[in-house]
Amino acid sequence: MSTVPEVIVARQLGIECLGISVITNLAAGLAKAPLDHQEVLNIGTQVHQTVSRLIIVFCRALSKWSPNSTV
Repeated sequence: MSTVPEVIVARQLGIECLGISVITNLAAGLAKAPLDHQEVLNIGTQVHQTVSRLIIVFCRALSKWSPNSTV
């Protein structure tokens, strides 16, 4: 799924955005097997803890960040 339309609207409203993506299957024609929604669900289940930890760490760091600080 694309987040581009949502980000375009959010930026027009002055909202800062961050996108995080997880690739859950190869694009059509790249894998030898046909596309399968169960594969998407399985990969999502495999990575959900890692992605959750990433978001938690990011949010904690963001809560300590100052707009005047340098990275």
